[in-house]
Amino acid sequence: MERMDRIYPLVWHDRKDAARSLIQLQYNVGKEPLEQLGMDITIFLPTNDLNALRERARLMAKTQERTADRFGEFNNLVQEDERFVETKIAAADAKRQV
Repeated sequence: MERMDRIYPLVWHDRKDAARSLIQLQYNVGKEPLEQLGMDITIFLPTNDLNALRERARLMAKTQERTADRFGEFNNLVQEDERFVETKIAAADAKRQV
């Protein structure tokens, strides 16, 4: 019987994507997502208004200041988990080649 990942190569790809996305889920982060810039910057509409851009930068800096330590701790956990997951994926990929 052929292996499932050879019959359905997208299944393997989807599993790798799922494993990588799970890295972002860490304990004790809380209900609100942590953003590297302190806030979700996709809420801002595009603008060329220099005053509006300055205000956004001020707001981001203020918000980032409040969450920087927490984000740093979270990011360290993510990086550690990423190394672990990528090592496991590489080992599984190597086995698949056999």
